[in-house]
Parts: sequence; C-alpha cells; structure tokens
Amino acid sequence: SWLISACKRSATPVVVDSKSSVPAIFAGVTSVTPNMSEARALTGLQADNEGDLNIMGSVLLDMFKSDSVVVTRSEHGMTVFTIDNEPLHLAAYATEVHDVTGAGDTVSAVLSLGLATGMSLADAARLANAAAAVVVRKVGTATPSRKEIIELIDNNA
Repeated sequence: SWLISACKRSATPVVVDSKSSVPAIFAGVTSVTPNMSEARALTGLQADNEGDLNIMGSVLLDMFKSDSVVVTRSEHGMTVFTIDNEPLHLAAYATEVHDVTGAGDTVSAVLSLGLATGMSLADAARLANAAAAVVVRKVGTATPSRKEIIELIDNNA
C-alpha cells in the first residue's frame, strides 16, 4: 500500500496483473488486468453475455478499488471498465494464433508503458490489444516490436 500511495503522489501509474485471491491489497492501483478465467474465479460470475460482463466489471472495480479494470478475453479482445465511463469493448485483431504464452503479460506491460507516457487509458488499451495480437502470432515467449505493432494497426485501420 505504501508503494501504491507513493506512485499516486507522483502521478506514476500502477498496473497489476493480479492472480491474487485477495484483491484488497491492490486498492488504489491505476489498473488491474485479469484474464476472463481469473475474473470469473474472483467474481463467481460467468459473464456469458454483455450485460453480465458489465456487471462483472463493476464487481471487479469494487473488489480492487482501482481506477480501471481491463479484462482480457482471448478471441473476444478485451474490455476496459472504469467507474465514470461506459465499458470500452475492443475486438481482438483477426490473427492466426500460434501461442498465447505471454499475451496477458504483454497487455499489462504495454498498458503500463502507454499510461506512463501520457496516453489515455483507452488509447493505451488499444495499443496493448495490438501488441498482444502480435505476440500470439509467435511461438513461445515473445515480444512485439514497435514496427510489428504499427504494421498491425495500419493494416487493420
């Protein structure tokens, strides 16, 4: 909690890819990035439709006491939840998936990078979504290059 407070005082974003069953320890973070299976386990909700997904997002925001929650949803993309805005659903990029290893870590890292450079949450999430799409095209643990992300976005604009 002292680290989260120190980061808030210095306007440094804190993004957590939490696998914790005790979400309260992350109270006050900028964003939490659970995947759908983690979100289901935390909330006990299946969220098989958009209405239930939106309820899940509200529950997660309350559980984590975070500014936002970004639920990664595999082939369904990701959904960004905040207290003040409607959920932002980002479709997955149509891509050939070779290996999902590290996709969630990529989302957390690129979301952090975007926020740290002053991007809006929505734009940072869009960038993270594209970066994850690049990573799943590769086999094994991989990283996306700037060039690969730009090409993916440009080819899907």
